[in-house]
Amino acid sequence: MPYLQCAPEKIVAVVPTHAPDRNAALKPPDSDSARIAGHVLEFLAHEVKRGRLPRTLLPLQSGVGNIANAVLTGLEKAPFAP
Repeated sequence: MPYLQCAPEKIVAVVPTHAPDRNAALKPPDSDSARIAGHVLEFLAHEVKRGRLPRTLLPLQSGVGNIANAVLTGLEKAPFAP
């Protein structure tokens, strides 16, 4: 389906545009991004250890960018439950 289905009463406006999507390629995590990601993962592990988060970490929402990608890369290797 080439469109999104939505109840008409939820539509406030339609803005036609011919501007292309801006999907910039993301760089691999650099050392700063990796360090920040390490701190985030350490924080999550601490919260699990203290019982404030389950091992599944609840649903997490990620942003877009090099730091978010570094965190997601770290989560792939982290000991949290799927």
